Amino acid sequence: MASKLRHKRDRSTPSHVVEVRPPADAPPPRVASRIDAEKLDAACANGIELQLTGQLDLAGEIYASILHSAPDHAPANYCLGMLHIQSQRPADGLPYLKAALQAQVGVADYWLGYLEALLLTGQTNTARSILALARRQGIEGAAVEDFARRLSAQKVPPTNAGRVFLVAAPPYSHRSAGIRVLHTLCNELNLAGHTAHLVLFRFTAEGGVTFFTSSADADHCTQLDAIQRLPACNDMEKMRALIDDAFVIYPEVIRGNPLGAPRVVRYVLNKPESNGYSMLEGPHDFIVTFSRQFWKNAHWNAPLFIDEPQFHAQGTRTALERTLDCTYFGKGVDHGNCVKVPGSLYIDRNWPSDKEGLAALLRNTRYFFTWDVVTQTNIDALLCGAIPVVMRWAPFTPSIFKTEFGMLPYGEALLHDGTAEVTLDYADFDSQRHPFIASYRAAAAGLRQTIEELAGEVESYFARSESPALRSIAK
Repeated sequence: MASKLRHKRDRSTPSHVVEVRPPADAPPPRVASRIDAEKLDAACANGIELQLTGQLDLAGEIYASILHSAPDHAPANYCLGMLHIQSQRPADGLPYLKAALQAQVGVADYWLGYLEALLLTGQTNTARSILALARRQGIEGAAVEDFARRLSAQKVPPTNAGRVFLVAAPPYSHRSAGIRVLHTLCNELNLAGHTAHLVLFRFTAEGGVTFFTSSADADHCTQLDAIQRLPACNDMEKMRALIDDAFVIYPEVIRGNPLGAPRVVRYVLNKPESNGYSMLEGPHDFIVTFSRQFWKNAHWNAPLFIDEPQFHAQGTRTALERTLDCTYFGKGVDHGNCVKVPGSLYIDRNWPSDKEGLAALLRNTRYFFTWDVVTQTNIDALLCGAIPVVMRWAPFTPSIFKTEFGMLPYGEALLHDGTAEVTLDYADFDSQRHPFIASYRAAAAGLRQTIEELAGEVESYFARSESPALRSIAK
């Protein structure tokens, strides 16, 4: 019997979902006679007419009845498989389409129906193999070539897709933008459909590092509630099986590969040389950088900007109408002597004690004198309407303010006779501030997409280089 159901992509949404299962008390199928076969073919033709007119429930019942009597009936298997594809349930249709093909390998529609179900269920590697087999069987034509073009446009799924991510990070602190980014990365990986856990670490007084997992709320941000917490553990060897099968993400402050992970991702959140020691990355590590200023030849660039609603300038005066100035040292103390600007208010990571307090202070600040040119607080000040004023660039250059979405506007200052002499073209500064903030918020809004792309690149990278990576575990 030749099927009237030509192979095509039907994206319509059915009004009903068809479940096809024989009754529990049904007798075992019997071998059909030639007369029975003719009746079954006629019944299948009736089902096809119903299916073509959108009566999917009735068509499904007919196909199920046919297959109850003759499980190997190729047209009924094919039609029922295509009905499932039409109902947007290709996984349910796969076994029927495969059965049709096995029963009659010379029918092109049966090959194409099975291939379509494989493609729709993401089994692109299998689809490529089956397409090659179809061509060796002499299956050809415009429909085959059309499918081949669509298949070639599909990205090859990595062999290790679905592998767990382990993100190494210190316990949560809102005072550190780097820590917030790492915890947010873990949270967003879970929201994007992956499985990601935190492995926390602390540096010891001797300069070493200890790793642990924690279920305590104090070590996590309660707002980042998608993170799947591991049981509390201080002995990482008890987690060896998990580590050996995971993608382990280290920030640049971690030297070498202390967890002995076979698949290492390094997220560079600052210039590694600022640590005073080399990162000791492995030859097969996947390098991700927050900014191309930090690592020029990284495998991937992933600036994970976080737009926190506390930091805004709504309802405030313009910067030059304000009278409060603030001085911030931050990581600037690692690069030389820092001095509080006379007449300014000194703030640090411990005061104000929370983001709301910091934002309220910044909304009243005119000049934000900063000795740290690689801190999120400079952007927070700008978002609140303050003017970031750089006290010292070393060991960096002004190019460090060239972000992925534009140049962060700023002023500069020199201390002279106890007074800060600020160099600033305010009109130019103000004209740059608004587009910078708009671009920043647009980048922050794309956080989920950035992380989805990053996860895909990590999976694809290790799928391509699995063997050498496994042979090159850093000691």
